[in-house]
Amino acid sequence: ELSARTSSFNADSLKQVAAKAIGAQRCTRLAKTHEGSFNKIFCLDFDNGAEVIAKIPCQLWGPPKLATASEVATMDYARTVLNLSVPKVIAWNSDSACKVGSEYIIMEKAIGTELYHTWRTKTDFKETVRDIIKVDQKFASHRQRKDVSPELQSRPLYAADSEHAGESGSERFRIGPFTDWALWRGTHASVNTFCGPCTWTDMMSYVRSTVEHHQQWIRNYAIPRKTTDPFYTEKDDNLPQSHIELLDRFVAVLPHILPSPELCVSVFWHADLHASNVFVADAPGVPHITSIIDWQNMHVLPTPMQIGHAAFDERIEVSDDKVLPQYPPDLNTLPSSEKASLKVDWAVAGQQKHYELLFVGPPIHEFSRTWFQGLHRLRRSLIQIQTEWEFLAPGVDYPTARFSESEIAAHEEQYQLRMKYEENVAKLEKALELDADGWVSNEKYKKTLKLSEWLRTDWDAEEMGGPYPFQDGGKSWLLLEC
Repeated sequence: ELSARTSSFNADSLKQVAAKAIGAQRCTRLAKTHEGSFNKIFCLDFDNGAEVIAKIPCQLWGPPKLATASEVATMDYARTVLNLSVPKVIAWNSDSACKVGSEYIIMEKAIGTELYHTWRTKTDFKETVRDIIKVDQKFASHRQRKDVSPELQSRPLYAADSEHAGESGSERFRIGPFTDWALWRGTHASVNTFCGPCTWTDMMSYVRSTVEHHQQWIRNYAIPRKTTDPFYTEKDDNLPQSHIELLDRFVAVLPHILPSPELCVSVFWHADLHASNVFVADAPGVPHITSIIDWQNMHVLPTPMQIGHAAFDERIEVSDDKVLPQYPPDLNTLPSSEKASLKVDWAVAGQQKHYELLFVGPPIHEFSRTWFQGLHRLRRSLIQIQTEWEFLAPGVDYPTARFSESEIAAHEEQYQLRMKYEENVAKLEKALELDADGWVSNEKYKKTLKLSEWLRTDWDAEEMGGPYPFQDGGKSWLLLEC
């Protein structure tokens, strides 16, 4: 875990490169401001009063060279062609053999205040949501032409009949290979499957290609857990062939259940537009957007694959239809401080629903990491599809093997156990105040570790539905080999 997040580089060389790029004599301060699973972020001050941001990638970042070139081109495209408020890249290098000793991106510092700090204090949020949707609607395709292969250079950025075909960016940018870390992490980079974009003509070709990659990785690299392993789960989850066969079933039914073509059109999208990546003006009133950051691993994908959701209090019920979020029935019995906090989360839930109603379509099931997640969710989806087949595809023979009644009953028992375990793990993560990847700041590390060790002594595996998750051998969403 730690080695995958280590970034080695020459700090003095980074200071020199940045000073030259900004027109300063020397760097007066270099301080790390943020740290995540993919990057280390530094703020640099200079003797001429300038201030810039430097990003140094970790191993989890994505394919060498391509990931950095992709982010730089994306930011350039968003800033110069889409006219979005994006920090300007001042200097960059996608060769880790450079004198800095690492790939890097040096850019302007974002203007304004993180939306996170104002989002919960504003009552007039609809205009801000509309601003974000306007940003979404501008997204198209990206990548600088010179950074991709001759084959991709020959392909136009826009379709011949597109209204954007003659725009200035159409010759500077191209859509390159898929750089998402999920297809490049660890041994996944050795899997000989296509990483786009030439044959991804529609959603079906994208999903089939991703499934084939996952299946080939399972065949070549998946290591079953021993029965003595505390994280050993049900038998099927531990058998590579079970994953391959269930994914085959998924691909067989997919053509009959996909949303309509107009909902599956491929779009370029900032898939991480959360409140910490959007900066707004400090002035009173509606917080208009002043800067958008975090452009790494942005892709051209079918619309349903790009959809995200906001996070809010689990007691706020949000339905899948057009009904607005509802307060919990015991709201009036709660302490005043808790009631106030809950009302804030209700407002955030309302903002998310407002966004969904205005723009996004139905989501598509996760299918690309069954070896990590387990088969229970994919199997449940397939059982539901089988049950509703006559409604989904009237007059069409079911295209793959059906689940028997005994298989469905066994799945239901296993599924409820897994849901119980995942719910208890989520509560544990909340109690430990962990980020999604288990990260905790240096300042809180010892305290969190001590609390985790105490909670582990009170964790009953049978009662909780599974083993204590934070121990050697446990699963991690961002591990290189899963």
